[in-house]
Amino acid sequence: MTGRLISAAVLIPGFLGLCWLDHTLGPPAPALFLALLAVGWLAAAELTKLFPPPAAPPAPEPGDEADTPADYWADPEAARPSLLIAGTGVTLALLGAWVPHWLVRAAPPELPPTDALTSLGGVTIGLAAGVLLAAVRRVLRFDKPGGHGPGLASEIFALTYIGGLLAVTAQLRWVGSPSGGTGAAGYLAIGSLIAAAKCGDTGAYFTGRLLGKRKLIPRVSPGKTWAGAVGALVWAAAGTTLWLWLAGDWFGRGEVHWVRAVVFGAAVGLSGLFGDLVESVLKRDAGVKDAGALLPGMGGVLDVLDSLLIAGPVAVLLWTVWPPC
Repeated sequence: MTGRLISAAVLIPGFLGLCWLDHTLGPPAPALFLALLAVGWLAAAELTKLFPPPAAPPAPEPGDEADTPADYWADPEAARPSLLIAGTGVTLALLGAWVPHWLVRAAPPELPPTDALTSLGGVTIGLAAGVLLAAVRRVLRFDKPGGHGPGLASEIFALTYIGGLLAVTAQLRWVGSPSGGTGAAGYLAIGSLIAAAKCGDTGAYFTGRLLGKRKLIPRVSPGKTWAGAVGALVWAAAGTTLWLWLAGDWFGRGEVHWVRAVVFGAAVGLSGLFGDLVESVLKRDAGVKDAGALLPGMGGVLDVLDSLLIAGPVAVLLWTVWPPC
């Protein structure tokens, strides 16, 4: 707990400082782009380490013929995903998220504005470019059988899981300012995502400790309980509603739609809980407790992002089609 408090004491002021700088620099949001780029590369570095080379198949019994060539596993390192490819894919996805907003600032006023959903076409193009890059590299690198398929699959997963989800989540920055305004409402939207995801994490922890008996999915995460899951939804809904009520007027969003706010918080909190379980599968499969050791008490960057990566796209969708305030 002490380590978590120390990390929080660094992360919270750092995040607030980033928001201030981002608002000062305006809707092109270069500071946020660079921050997410650094976070994306760090998370990609942690994720790629969770994919070790596959184990060689057992030796055939005497008299049996092997199903694969004798040198099939001669290059098990081919199954390791490349950080360069995964990180470049993350970069391309983030560029795809930002370029439409950069272009609309330089475009004539008669052109249609760019909003959080229509700009996702750029993310799709960036992801497609990352997948193409990974595939071309494997074609050029191939010299003998031995893990290239799993390696390519893990590279594509890494750039999609981190780059794609992070790029979609970043669209919250422009919520409420489709014509390239100040984008102040975007900070309210980003805050609502963090409030829902992290209040859900906190609620799950404390409710599970106090009331939890029946395990949720023990083979994936032994510490999570059904009571903790319910606590995550309740705390996420309450924390989000409180944030929107306190901060809505600061960012010019006015009245809070209470039912929408509660539904938003619960939906994002549930998504964040699932995001935590997704990373737990990856860590348990790799046989590690944390994805990294960068943050005391919290693990690595991926351990902090896990709930936000899955919850972010849900928050973007709800803020676009059914905004809570």
